[in-house]
This record gives sequence, C-alpha cells and structure tokens, in this order.
Amino acid sequence: MDRPVKNYKFFSADPAEIDRERGNFPIQYVVPYGPEHTSEFDAEEWLNENAEPGKKYILIPVYST
Repeated sequence: MDRPVKNYKFFSADPAEIDRERGNFPIQYVVPYGPEHTSEFDAEEWLNENAEPGKKYILIPVYST
C-alpha cells in the first residue's frame, strides 16, 4: 500500500459562529477556500496574499493515497 500524502487545505468559516461558541462544538458553515498546499508555510504565505477581510480560516491537513 502506498504511503499517504499529506497536504494542507484552508476552509473559511462564518466569524460569528466561531466567536459566539466556546468549548467543543460542530462548525455548521465551513467552505473550502483556495488550493491545497504542500506545507503549512506555503499555506500561510498563500493566505497572507489571498485572505478576505473579516473572514476566519481553518487550516486542515488532508491525506490522500
């Protein structure tokens, strides 16, 4: 079996939903944002150039085989 490949993907979230909740909770409104990245550093550099004001982002590792 091939070893999984790890990339990173941003998702945008509704700021009001994150700000009003505390503790463990499901995020109801999450939308994929931008391309996959090969490292966290590349992802953060990309976000610095492409982030939209007033939005919040979640960076998640994505594994594929």
